[in-house]
Amino acid sequence: MLLARRDAAFAWGRFALVGGVIALLTLLVSLLSGLTAGLGSQSTSALEDAGKNGVTRVLTSGENLGLSTVTADQAKAAEADASRDGKQALPLTVGMTRLERKGAPSTETPHQAAVFAAPRTSSWAASVPEQGLALPGALAGELGVKTGDTVLVNGTEMTVSKTDAPETSYAHAPVVGLPEAKAREVLHTENANALLTDSDSLSVDGLTSRTVKDSFNAIPGYRSEHGSLLMIQVILYVIAGLVVAAFLTIWTLQRTRDLSLLRALGASEGFLFRDGLAQAAIVLIGGTLVGGLAGWGLGALAASAVPFALTLQALALPAVLVLAVGFLGSLGAVSRVRTVNPLAALGGNA
Repeated sequence: MLLARRDAAFAWGRFALVGGVIALLTLLVSLLSGLTAGLGSQSTSALEDAGKNGVTRVLTSGENLGLSTVTADQAKAAEADASRDGKQALPLTVGMTRLERKGAPSTETPHQAAVFAAPRTSSWAASVPEQGLALPGALAGELGVKTGDTVLVNGTEMTVSKTDAPETSYAHAPVVGLPEAKAREVLHTENANALLTDSDSLSVDGLTSRTVKDSFNAIPGYRSEHGSLLMIQVILYVIAGLVVAAFLTIWTLQRTRDLSLLRALGASEGFLFRDGLAQAAIVLIGGTLVGGLAGWGLGALAASAVPFALTLQALALPAVLVLAVGFLGSLGAVSRVRTVNPLAALGGNA
């Protein structure tokens, strides 16, 4: 460790440059991770909220929740089977709709919203009103409406019954609450899209059962969006490992004569190896710490303007992974010190 500290102090510019690159990579991965989680929540928070309120499985007829169809017979059979075990299996109707304030000028842009309606008999349908339209506060503010006002939902007039519905989203659109029958009317459909159940063993012919988390992939656009962002993160992790490995490899080659002299004076291979790892630790810990803190600060600023998840998992985990990948990359580079020939310090003569 003594040699590592002296090297870092002597060649502080090189160490600071590489540490800065690691900090920048950590910053990028942290911001991308927070953005990935934030964008994902804008697609999945309605299903996540159902999961927090008791739903364990989602049954659909296909891979796309918006295109899935559950017949009335399937819904009745599922409800009967689930009730035998004291469970519930209730239909879920989802779809995208357009909201406009009645009397708004024609130049005013309509707002897109998502309908996410289940029967009120379920424990996870708190946002479904007995009648009228339930709006989350943010959407009500954008529309400029209050309780008692009239809103056009896909051209159908509906009275706003509440403006404090949960702030959840589905496929990047805010969720509004409608009675189940009215939801199917405005979406022009006769059947539900899925079944929500708190049973882990419910099986219905023609329907595929998934956990709540697995059903996220059935949300339109979620799989491609989430997968693309995760792929970019993986690339940045690989780059971090390669940067550390390249720096330490070149640094070891440049110090070959110095290391040979230390070997000739009696330093063991293990001593030089541990010292090389200490140098990697100086670069990695310093860089990830600076990058992680910068990511947290910039993320706090970004959260007010973009869908950014300012959570410990979203921001701390990337820093830990960059640190781990960097250490893995440094192992191969530092292992070169084991091949240092002490005769090189003596001009190759014994």
